[in-house]
Amino acid sequence: MKTVRMGLFNETKGVFLAERLGFVLRHNERRRGLTGMTGICCEEAYVFPRCRQIHTFGMLFSIDVVFLDRSSSATRIYRDLEPRKLTGVVWKGTAAIELQAGICTKTGTEAGDLLKFIGESGEYYSCGLRYIQWGK
Repeated sequence: MKTVRMGLFNETKGVFLAERLGFVLRHNERRRGLTGMTGICCEEAYVFPRCRQIHTFGMLFSIDVVFLDRSSSATRIYRDLEPRKLTGVVWKGTAAIELQAGICTKTGTEAGDLLKFIGESGEYYSCGLRYIQWGK
């Protein structure tokens, strides 16, 4: 997993959802996901590119999940998704972001909100997938 100092910013609401992102890129990392972890820190999020569905089998804690479309809009949000659950398929989804349970409620994040990835020097990425695919 590639962890970077990059923020996840809800441009619609003007709030940060996370200050540190883990990009889950390799097949075995994607399959394992957050299994075996004891929780997610409130300033962390995990980004699964090219993802339309996730599961929480083997997890010990609930999470919030935000699916993004190509324009980085939140297309579907699962709040407090409990262990041993499976989301529906999000056909417009291009990435899934897993956050600490309650973050979406705390920040007021809703479907349709525009989320941006912000680098250390303040540059915006309208879709984090470009960051991953081209290694910028």
